Amino acid sequence: MNGQGLVVGVDFSGPMLRLGARKAALRAEGRRIAFVEGDGLRLPFPDGCFDLAAVAFGLRNIVDCRAAIREMARVTRPRGKVAVLEFSFPPRGPIRYVYLAYFLFVLPWIGNLVSRSHAYCYLSRSVRAWPEPDELTAMMREAGLSEVHCRPLTFGIACLHIGVHP
Repeated sequence: MNGQGLVVGVDFSGPMLRLGARKAALRAEGRRIAFVEGDGLRLPFPDGCFDLAAVAFGLRNIVDCRAAIREMARVTRPRGKVAVLEFSFPPRGPIRYVYLAYFLFVLPWIGNLVSRSHAYCYLSRSVRAWPEPDELTAMMREAGLSEVHCRPLTFGIACLHIGVHP
């Protein structure tokens, strides 16, 4: 092998998988990428088969994020990692208030104006309902992951949580 492993994208939506496959084909640069239809609560893979299980801006859309984290840990090999990249809110100070005003009022209004869709209203509601970074860190520990840490990105607008499967 060329030192690059297989990347597997999973989604329950066939149209999203087809879109992902088209985009990946444009950027694959020799990487092996597969797309599998599946449920984040019952991943169609055996225990311990991946070095890394990751989700970016999608865990908040799964009905039971605790179960999804446990499932990600299940398919990760010992000493493998589980990574969750998700929106958050800056913790304090003026940046928090400016961002909240933008995210809760300006972004949904512009999004609705441009796309004629209420998707940006959903985004705002789902992020407000999402656990704070320390709560997500605790969920990852409850799922059996160790060495869990959170790295705020862009002043805390997003956070990258990483845990190790013991």
